Order: sequence, then C-alpha cells, then structure tokens
Amino acid sequence: MARNGSAAGAVRLGPVYTMQDLAEKPEDYRQLLEGLRAAFQPANPAEGLLIEDIALLHLRKRRNQQAQQGLIRKSLGRLARERSERLLEITQESSSFSHKQADEIGLANIDDSPAKFKELTRLLDMVSQVVDRGEFSEEGGKLLFKIFGPNPSMRAARIIGFYSHCRDCVAGFRPPDSGEENGSACGPADSEADLPAAYQSGEGYTEDDQRILNKSINDDLRAALLEERLLTGTKYERYLDEHVRSFPAVRAEALAPSESEWRMPLRQEQLLDQQIERKTRLLLFMQWVRQKSARTRTPYIVKKAKLVCGAE
Repeated sequence: MARNGSAAGAVRLGPVYTMQDLAEKPEDYRQLLEGLRAAFQPANPAEGLLIEDIALLHLRKRRNQQAQQGLIRKSLGRLARERSERLLEITQESSSFSHKQADEIGLANIDDSPAKFKELTRLLDMVSQVVDRGEFSEEGGKLLFKIFGPNPSMRAARIIGFYSHCRDCVAGFRPPDSGEENGSACGPADSEADLPAAYQSGEGYTEDDQRILNKSINDDLRAALLEERLLTGTKYERYLDEHVRSFPAVRAEALAPSESEWRMPLRQEQLLDQQIERKTRLLLFMQWVRQKSARTRTPYIVKKAKLVCGAE
C-alpha cells in the first residue's frame, strides 16, 4: 500500500470501463489522476479519495464540453441542410416564374427570384441590341412593356419616353408646329437649352437639327438602359447575398449558445466547476490542518477541521 492509503497507480475501474464504452482513452484519465496526485501529494486515504473525486469531476466536465461541441456540430449540420434545401429551391426558381403575372404587371414588378433577374437581363440586352442597330421597331416597345408593365416607375418611364421618341423620329420627322394630328414625335428634350436654336425660335427645323437631337436622345437612351442593366445586376447580387451567401455569418452565429437545448449543458458545466472548486478547497484546507496540527497539536484546529469537513 502507498502512503496515501491506495495502491500505487490504482484507479477506480468504473470510470475506466465507461470510458471504454464511450471510445475514450483510459490512459488520459490515468494521466490526469497521476498529475493531480503529483501536485497535491496526498498523505492519507481521505485526501487520495478527494483527488480521485476531482479527477472524475474533470472527466465529467470534459464530456460536458464534448457534448457542447456535439450541439454545435448538430446546429451546423442543420444549417447545412437548410442551405442545401434553399439552394435547391433557388435552382428550381431559376427555371420558371409566373409569366401571367409578369404580363399583367411587368417583369420588374413581380417577386424577386433568380429567374426574374436572368430574364430581366436577357430582355434588357435585347432592347440594347435593337437600339444599337438603330431600328427602334415595335418589337423594342413590346419588350419594354414586358419589362416594366403598364405602370412603370419614373426611371422606367424615362427609358420608354426616350425609346418612343427615337422610334417616332425614325418613322418620320414632323415639325412641332406642323399642325398634323400626331404632332412632333421628336418633341422637346430634357430642357430647351438641349434643343437646336432653330427649334427654340420656331423657325425651320432642318435634317441636321433632327440628327443632332436624335443623337442626344439616343445617347440618353443608351445610358439609361445601361444604368437599368447595372441596377438589375446589383439587385441580383443582393438577392444572392441574402439567400445564399449569408451562410458563413449564420454558421458563426450557430456558435453562440442561445437555444433552449444549451441550457442544461451550460448549467451542468457550471455545477461541475463549483464542485471542483469546493473539493479542491476542502483538500487544501485538510492539508493545511494536517500540517498545522503536526506542528502545534492544537485541538482547536482539529475541531475546526472536523466542522468544515462535516459541513462539506
């Protein structure tokens, strides 16, 4: 028997068997126990048992922390499944959308989806190609109506106005004061200062004046289409950020113990810390009393130690 009242290197077999069942390494527990024995140097069986209790409490705390890690892995797995399901939904959404609703209110006004943004981009590119060819046909007008619908925004109305102006000018120029039924399709630009001098004065409107005005409106149309194209791309990026790319942030959030299933492990860890602290303080106090009693043999110290031990 060793001086501490237990066989040298002996450990309780219960924890060892349990560790084997849990695929843990009993050698880790033995090393922890031997480290505590080396640190505290127990002089009797009582102190030796306290050290074993402390070692077992540390073992339980380690298991508790492993359980917390399991909860984190469980949360991450759930988030990964949700992300996969969302990606699948987005993939399905990208293949179709409500064409009937798009025809009624305009593609730009339906609910956001990958299909919507891809179709918007495609239609805007088609309009840009029509403008680049200088055709300004009815086809382009129908495309704009399909994009923006019957109630366009101010920005969309500006694009439609530019396109209608260019289309009518290509169809045939009519001076603003000709008195014809349709008036001038090449009517005023953004301000009178942008118009040729002859137009402002009401004098004859030459073909050169028409070309200058048409070029100005055409350039404005190109710029407005490009702006709309870029805005559509920005909205699509925001959509992806919100529904797909936010996963890293959500994954980091899963590390925060906030759900109800975390309450019990955290509470158990707190209780284990308290028990480890109490037993360690008791062990240190017993050793202090033993050393003090060996020097002074004071009955008061022995009595106080018994009271403290009894209270514990």
